[in-house]
Parts: sequence; C-alpha cells; structure tokens
Amino acid sequence: MEFITRIALRRRSVTVLLIILILVSGLFTYRTLPVELFPEVEFPLVTVTAFYPASNPETVVNDVTVPIEDAIAGVDGLESIQSNSSEIRSIVFATFKFGTDMEEAENVISSNIRGIQFPEGITGPDIGRVNPDSFPVLQLSVTGERAVEEIQVIVESTILPEVQAVNGVFRVEVTGDVQRQVVISVDPEKMLARNISLFQIAQVLRSNNYTLPAGSIYNNGRVIPIKATNSYQSLEELANLVIASPPRGQPVNPAGASMTENSVTTLADVADIELGSTRATSISRTNGKPSLGVSVIKEPDANTIDVTTDVIATIRGIQGLPSDVEIVTISNDGPEIRGQIETLEREALYGLILAVSVVFFFFLTFRPTAIRGVLATLRPTIVIGLSIPLSILAGVLLLNWQGLTLNFMTLGGLAISVGRVVDDSIVVLENLYRNIEDGRERWRAALDATVEVGPAIVASTLATIVVFIPLGFIQGLVGAFFLPFALTVSFALVASLLVALTAVPVLGAYLLRPGDLPEGTGQEDGTSQSNTFLQRSYIPILRWSLGHKAIALVTAVVITIASLGLTLIIPINLFPSGGDKFITIDMALEPGTPAQSTLKEVATIEDQIKEISDIYVTTVGSPATAFGEGGPSGDNQSTTFVRLKENAPEDIGNTLKGSLGEVPGRTVKVSDVNAGGPPSAGLDVNIKGSDYEEISSVTLQLLEKLQVLDGVEDVTSDVTEARDEIVINVDPSLAASIGLSSQQVAFQLNQFLAGQKVTQVEINSNTVNVLLRGQSAEINTIEKVGMFTIVGPMGTALLSDIALLEIRDGPVNISRTDRSRSAAISGRITSEDTRAVGEEIQAQIDSLNLPPGVKISSGGVFQQIAEGFQAIFISMAVGIVLVYLVMVVSLGSLRNPFVIVSSLPLALIGALVALAITGRSLGLPAMMGILLLIGVVVTNAVVLISFVEQLRQKGMNVYDALMEGGRIRLRPILMTAITTSIALLPLAMFGGDSGGIIGAELATVVIGGLISSTLLTLVVVPVIYTLGNQSIPGVIHRWTGR
Repeated sequence: MEFITRIALRRRSVTVLLIILILVSGLFTYRTLPVELFPEVEFPLVTVTAFYPASNPETVVNDVTVPIEDAIAGVDGLESIQSNSSEIRSIVFATFKFGTDMEEAENVISSNIRGIQFPEGITGPDIGRVNPDSFPVLQLSVTGERAVEEIQVIVESTILPEVQAVNGVFRVEVTGDVQRQVVISVDPEKMLARNISLFQIAQVLRSNNYTLPAGSIYNNGRVIPIKATNSYQSLEELANLVIASPPRGQPVNPAGASMTENSVTTLADVADIELGSTRATSISRTNGKPSLGVSVIKEPDANTIDVTTDVIATIRGIQGLPSDVEIVTISNDGPEIRGQIETLEREALYGLILAVSVVFFFFLTFRPTAIRGVLATLRPTIVIGLSIPLSILAGVLLLNWQGLTLNFMTLGGLAISVGRVVDDSIVVLENLYRNIEDGRERWRAALDATVEVGPAIVASTLATIVVFIPLGFIQGLVGAFFLPFALTVSFALVASLLVALTAVPVLGAYLLRPGDLPEGTGQEDGTSQSNTFLQRSYIPILRWSLGHKAIALVTAVVITIASLGLTLIIPINLFPSGGDKFITIDMALEPGTPAQSTLKEVATIEDQIKEISDIYVTTVGSPATAFGEGGPSGDNQSTTFVRLKENAPEDIGNTLKGSLGEVPGRTVKVSDVNAGGPPSAGLDVNIKGSDYEEISSVTLQLLEKLQVLDGVEDVTSDVTEARDEIVINVDPSLAASIGLSSQQVAFQLNQFLAGQKVTQVEINSNTVNVLLRGQSAEINTIEKVGMFTIVGPMGTALLSDIALLEIRDGPVNISRTDRSRSAAISGRITSEDTRAVGEEIQAQIDSLNLPPGVKISSGGVFQQIAEGFQAIFISMAVGIVLVYLVMVVSLGSLRNPFVIVSSLPLALIGALVALAITGRSLGLPAMMGILLLIGVVVTNAVVLISFVEQLRQKGMNVYDALMEGGRIRLRPILMTAITTSIALLPLAMFGGDSGGIIGAELATVVIGGLISSTLLTLVVVPVIYTLGNQSIPGVIHRWTGR
C-alpha cells in the first residue's frame, strides 16, 4: 500500500481536490439515489390466484386447483406446492429453491397454465411473483355517498388517467371494482308454459350475435369480400328477440289459439332484462362508506419518495370531483422512508459529533496555555472529523456504482459505519504525530508513519470486510436482506482504508504541528517515563495478569461461558417489532353467511373503533390479490385495517380483543401490525398424509394442545371449519328417460342458479357481457330446489323425481401440500421470545402418537428463525476462518493470528450483557452485530500484537515487549473503541424509533461487545501471547531437548 500513500503525498494538491470532489459528488449522489423501503429481494415464490363464483371448495379443487398444480409440478427448481381452495377462490403457492431464475419460472408457469381448459365462468388465473417492486408504494381509497358503480366511473374516467400519467408510476390497480353486464332473468313458469328451455334461449342469443365470412365477389377488377353479421345494440333489441316461433306453415295466433300456443315468443315474454353489475369478488368500505381501492406500483428504478409525493400532489390537483367523493390515503411508503432517512441521518450526525468530541477529548492539551492548547487540538480533530463523512460519502459512491438503493438495510449500514470508519484514521494520525515530534520533515513523516501502520490497518480492515463474504453465498432470508447491509458496511470500510492511506496523511501533514497532541501521544521508543493516568492504572493490572496467567485465563473463560447463560433469558426472535401504528380486525361469521349480513355485523365493529382511528378500511370477501391470501376468503369473513390516532391507548389491541370477542356466532381476531421491518410469518403447522381421516384426527388433537399455550393466540385449523351444502345425486337411468345425461341435468341447474355468459351487447359504445340465469330468489330451501323443473328433449321432470337431494357438512377450505390433501394450523405469536414458543410447540408435536404415513412440519416464523440463525452461524464460522487467513497473510505468522482470533469470544460477554440490560431481543439484527464484531474486535488485538512484534524485533523480550506495547498502544486502542461505541450510542438509544428497524439491536451488540473485548483484550491477549510465544514453546523445548 506504500505506493498509494506515496502518490497521494506527491500529488497532494490533486489529493485535496479529490477530497473536495468526493465530498461534493458523494453528497449529490446520496440525495439522488433511488429510495425504497425494502432492498431488492427476489423471494422464490410464485402465486396463482383464480376465482370461480357460485362454486364450492371441492369443485374449485377439481376444476381449478388440481389443473394448476399439475401445470406447476414439472417446473425446474420447484421445492414445494401448497394450495388453498375456498368456495369461490383457488390460490396456489409454488415455492422454489433460492437462486432459481424466478422470471423464467414465472414464464414457464404462465405458459403451462395458458394450455389449461378451465370451466366457463372462471376469472383469472392471475400469476405473480413476490418481490418488493411488486408491492404498492401508495394505497388509496376512493369513497363517497353513492353506489360503487358510480364511484368506479369517477375513478376510471377522472382519477386513473391522472395517476397513470405521473412519472415513475408503473401500474395502477383497482380493487373492489365491478363490471357492467346485462342480466337476463328467466321466469321458469313462463318457460314451462311455452315449452322453452334455458338451453334454447342461450342458443338463440348466441346464434344471433355473429360475424361470419360469406365469400367474395369479383366486380370491376376488384375482389370484394362479403361478411354476414348481426349484433345487439340495445336492451330493447334483446327484449324483442324471437326465441320461439309457430311450426312452419301454421299462422301466428290462429283463431281459438291461446297466446302461449303457436305464437311468437320474444325474450321479454319469459324474462326480465336489465343492465346490472357483476358480483364483486370483494366489497370495500372506508370509514363506513362504499369505496374502491387504488394501489400505485412504481417502476423498479423510480424513487419511492418522488413517486408518492408526485401522486399525492396530482390527486390534490384533480378538478371536478363531486363534493361527496373523497380520496383517502391508506398507506404511503414515502413518509415512512423519509422518516427512516431523517432518523438515521440525525443519529449518524449525532454519532459524528460524539465521535469527534471523543477524539477532541483524547487529543486535548493545555500546553503551552489553555487557549492555545484547545486551538491546537482543533487541527487533528478536524482531520478525524473530515475522515468520517469522506469515508461515508465515498461508500455512497460505491453503492451507486453497484446499483444499490437507499433502503432500511443500506441506511442502517451507513449509520453503523459512522462508528467504525474513524478507527484507521486515528491510528495513522497518532503515528504521524509521533514522527513529526521526532523532528522529521512533515511530508516524510506522513509517508513513514502511514507505511509503519499500513499493514496493521489493512489487516484489521480486511478482517472486518471478509466476515461478510459468506453472506454473498448464503441463500434465504438472511442473504437476501442482509447482503445489502454487508455491502454498504464493506464499501464504507474500503473507503475508510483508502482515506486513512491517502487523505489523512496529506491533511495531517498540512495541519499537524509539534505540540498539537498531549504529551506521550505516539511515543514508541520506550524512553519516556511520563505516563498518563490511564497508563498508570493499566500497567499494574497487566503486570499482575502476566504474573498470574492461569488465573487470568481461567477467569476469562468462566466469564465467557457464564455469559452464554444469558441466552436463556434474552428473547429470541427473527426481527424486532416496530412501532404499532396499525391494527387489523379479522371477523368471521358462520360459513354461508351472505356478504350483506357480514357488512351489517362489520358496522357494529366499526362503531367501536371510530374514536380511536384516523382511517379504517373494511374488506368483505376475497380481494383479487396475487400475493398471498392477505385477507378474507369468503363472504362470511372480513378484515378491517385500522390506522390508529396518535393519542390511541397503547393497549388498545388488548382492549378491543375483550370488547369485540363476546358475540355468539362471531369470531374476532385483533392483531397489531408491525410497522417497521420486513414481515415475518406466524404459527404455521402443516399436517399431511395419505388418509384424510387420520390427518383430521391428528390435527384436532394438536389444535387442542396448541390453543392453551402461552404466547400463541387465535389458533385455528381449516379442519374445524364446515358448512351445510346440498348434495344432489342424479340417477342416470331416470335422467335418460327425458333424454338427458346426469351431467346435463347438473349443468341445467347450474345454468339456472349461477347463470352463464352467453353473448355480448353494445351499450353506449361499450361492449357489455350478457348473463343468462333463472329467477332463483324464491328457491331458498332444499324442497324448492327439488321442485325445479328439468326440461329434456323427451319430456320434463322435477329434479326430486330423478335425483336424491340431501344436506351434508362440507369443507369451507381445502388445503393441499405437494398435490395431496393436508390440514393446516395457524395462529399469531404474541410472545417476544419466539424461540421459546417454538420449542414448546415442537414439544407438543413430539408428544403425539402419529399414525403411519402422517407427517407434521412446523414452518412459519420458527422455520425462518432456524434457517436465519443457521445461516448466521455458518457465516460466523467461515468468517473466523477468513479472518485467521487474513491475519496469517498480513502478519506472516501462524501463531499470532491464533492469538488474535482467540480474543473473539470475549466480545460475546459484553454483547449478551448489553442485550440483557436493555431488554432487547437476540434476532437477526443482533446476530449481524455479532458478525460485525468479529471483524471490529480483531482491530484492537492487531494494533497491540503488531506493535509488540515490532518491539521484539528491536531486541526486547516477550514480557518487556508486552508491557511497553500495552503502555504505548493503550491510548489508540481505547480511543478507537470508545469512539466507535460513542458514535453508535444514538443508534442504540433511539434506534427503536421510526427508521431504526435494525439499528438498535445491532448497535447495542457492537457497543457491548467492544467494551468487554477491549477491556479483556488488554489483559487476556497478552496472556495468550505469552503462552503461545514463550510458555508453550519453552515446555516443548524442554520435552524435546531442542
């Protein structure tokens, strides 16, 4: 690295110019980097969602879910298939191995599904991948004192065009919308009187709406094509459509004939025709009023803050909206991200100020006078103060070079780096001052000083960086979320190393003068007997430790092992919970409850939350989303999303649980929404096997055990849910007596009750579907279903005469895993110690006596914790090996790097004690802090051991070199450790607020680990060094006689 420093000093004017350019361009880049909430994460999941109105779960499974699963089954990289089929919806989750090309997987699935011939009436399927770019950055609700159809017209004609035109908007989705359609409701009695069937009416409607080629003619040298066409242009035209005529040769209405005999029958004679709307898959209400949801998805490279700000400004500028129509903002990522940026910027600024203050305190001198001493101290402080933003902004330039964005992981990395990037600069500056004090020419002193400590700072910086290398090869949640953090810290550290090797020598040579630093700073020659207070306190402790090596070493080992016991009381989870700004209220009524009855019940809940909410949005039914279930799945279920007021009580969730859950026939779940950090799953237990009766029995046994566990709430299973359904078994021989098959009988009943799309009509230049169905409002009992008349070519019959009708219990949802029937148990984890809950749940699973072939797997958050912690442990193991190899290469020794690595467990003591004292959890952010500590902690040991080796090369023995090295290196070791800790203090103290999603736990671990490792490094590392370089070699020498 000498040539880098030499060039920087030789071209010092260019170096200063580069410093200015990096500061300016780095600040500009920081302000223009794309900003988003989550890092770019490609989850290995594809979802396929389809809707099948007026169906039942078993039909949905057979006609929709199974064909989709078969289409997915052969795709490369597939790990598992899970599906859930309800009365109107099928949703299939295809999970792939991490590293799979998800774009290719989605394309293959889309191609395979396009080849499926689905039954008529199915909406979709919608296929989507789960990644942050697919999530809305802004969710709006358009509400008003009018029907949804009218609101939809306003949205489509006025709001959507304006929003879609905003720069950076990729797509705008509307939920809860309906489509206009013509509904033809036939009267069964009138059809029977005229001997007309639904099939006949459908055939007439289809056959009179056509466009067909009819050949061509040759005229005047030109070929003129001919086409025959007819289309419906109005409801009146449909009403006058003739669907039955008298037999050929018989006059219309001859004398004595009734109107129903041998007369022309039009559609209006047997049916009511009206312009209506399709049945929405979900019904939405905002603040108690009908509403439509509008979701804004940004372009992948767009800035979230800019897009959301521009969309909100555009909406506010829309003119001509009716006075009762209101556009309400439900969620907005822009302010959330801005809050994170402002919080982390503030905490980083506080850290910078505190770090510089610590440096100023350590450098403070009152010679020759107090005023002149303070002024002189400002010069080295300015050098260190400039090195921090210079390193951070240079790291930002590297972020931009790699195409990374500002998100909660990269912002956290930048904030954490503030405390670490100063270390190398302090070591270089102190050594530079020593060389200036020795009387060397300042530019020569700058080169010599940097070259002397260059290997040590390069080794310590590389040691910190290499611990993150394994994250680049780890699949899963850890690698996906924490790799951007690791890259950010690594970039900042690389920048800090370059700054220490180039900018600090140049600025130090320009600004430092003899006498700027306190007496004793930088002394290495061992001639000075002037010790500071810290040195006078430390030397006796070091002397005692070296004289009682066994006691010192055993004490350190005992303390380290004892600290591991703290993991029994420290909560362990995946991510710390953020501020709870929202709650969700999930309500379920008896299966089969219609949507309007559900809405009436929801209104009673809305009355109780008005006073504590700014906005509440209720969804009834199945929202058309491709990203997980994410909401209710039937008309009997609803989800109410509540944005709480600032003055809402902290325990409002528990209060609502008590007040809302006491109504017979109604179940209510109240959940706090984690407003910060990536989402994590809850309780998710899957039971599968070959015999569904056995699956059901095991599920019910386990459900009973889990429902009484502490730390778990709202534990339910899809096995316990059932509803009445009418089952019709048609006798094939009796159906054949009227010229029909049993399937044709079923189709005729379906056509009458559910209806079918038969044709289209042009209304006001818009093409509208035509739905043909029966007037079925009066058919509301099993007896009336049996009275339905089936019309065949050989006669008619009541349904009850040719079929057996009975009421049975049917499933509300059908779960499948890997194309086989399964059952699922789900719930919410309310305990902070997720690991302890998971262990208790696993104990309950292990206590079951499972039938052969039945397997239980516990996934959800427990699987995420297991996989995440396993990945971190692997990273730690590989990181320690890499740190050792870096030390070997840097120090040219196999023994001394082992001494340095042996100091790593000492950091665990302070890290765990800090978490226990602060009551914070041991989650992935804290584990990432421990991973970061592996690299940071070795810095102190490298600074000490490398200097001890230099002293031994000058002729000192091991003991004297350790005593002198400890005395001289005490100040820089304490200075770097305290500076780093103090700089991270704002993040540890206030990181729980908005924007500190990962900062608090991570900073707490680093501070605690630095404190313990620094104090013990100054005592234990010299002891281990003595054992490795003197005691053990001496014993070996005596044993071998060599």
